[in-house]
Amino acid sequence: MTANKRCTPGDALAPMKTGRGHRIRHVAQEISSGHAMLDMRNSCLRFLRYLDELAGREGLTSTQWMILDVLCKAGPCSVRTLSTHLAHDAGAMTRVLDSLESKELIERRRCVADRRILFVTISASGKVVVARLATAVG
Repeated sequence: MTANKRCTPGDALAPMKTGRGHRIRHVAQEISSGHAMLDMRNSCLRFLRYLDELAGREGLTSTQWMILDVLCKAGPCSVRTLSTHLAHDAGAMTRVLDSLESKELIERRRCVADRRILFVTISASGKVVVARLATAVG
């Protein structure tokens, strides 16, 4: 490789000689995995922006959409289960659920056996929104 030539992934794999004649090999796995992780991160961010755009058409955030989707597929869930499944703390989950409830997309009910537990159910209008978003995704 000359001084003016840019390094390519192939260069990283090629053995090189040091000034003393010893052959060395670049750590291609580290370089490749770093690029792969960056590519994966960027792909995830693009996908989340896409989901936010679609959800925004329904007046939702992607988080609200994910909650509705989980409820639509799994049925009624406790707030704790939703928080764990979507990696949200209880306070953040409560705020998101308040917003969804004000839009009449979910309903919250106390468990009869244990009044400390709150179950969340998707409403009929929530199911309609999820169906429209699923159609938009294709």
